[in-house]
Amino acid sequence: LVVVEESPAEWGYGEHIIAKTVRDTRMLSTLWATPIAVGAPEAHHPEGPFWQSYIPQVRDILGAIERSYWDESF
Repeated sequence: LVVVEESPAEWGYGEHIIAKTVRDTRMLSTLWATPIAVGAPEAHHPEGPFWQSYIPQVRDILGAIERSYWDESF
């Protein structure tokens, strides 16, 4: 399970989705890797044209998917 949001991942909606998923034993049993939340960095967001560099990029999302795919700790 990889959740993506434009705001910082820590304390964000993505972490709430993960928390609700792992709290339900039926849902937890369907996961084969550790859930990952991908979000913007913990910093003030930039203005205007720099906003696109602040939000998660495709490489960040694909990297999280690859990490979850190869994760053997769950």
